[in-house]
Amino acid sequence: MDFFLLILIYLYVYLILYKHKHICSVYNTAEVLSVLVYIDILMNTKFKTHAITQKDIGIITPFTRQQLHIKHYLTAMNYKDITVGTVETFQGQERNVIILSTTRSKLFKHDSEEHIGFLSNPKVCY
Repeated sequence: MDFFLLILIYLYVYLILYKHKHICSVYNTAEVLSVLVYIDILMNTKFKTHAITQKDIGIITPFTRQQLHIKHYLTAMNYKDITVGTVETFQGQERNVIILSTTRSKLFKHDSEEHIGFLSNPKVCY
């Protein structure tokens, strides 16, 4: 029998966005650190007889800077086999654990509209 466990955790991380003057991408260090806490918990927990490995984990984030920050910290923690990327990175793949780092979770006003950046843009699929 294959191991199957579904856990959904929605964690609001206080918005501390950083944006470099010459780079359009943003990152949220507080959220990066929260992701690392969950990674550490997962890597040190056994689910019945199944232990999570680095290759079981995928981290999805829409922002390049957030991706780079997560990778930097994962490498420092010696977690080099955890895949971090955009949704496109994971197309056609499966992971036992997916962590979604949205980077932005707080609405802000721009052009008289409240939104969370490009994450608010609806996509039409045909």
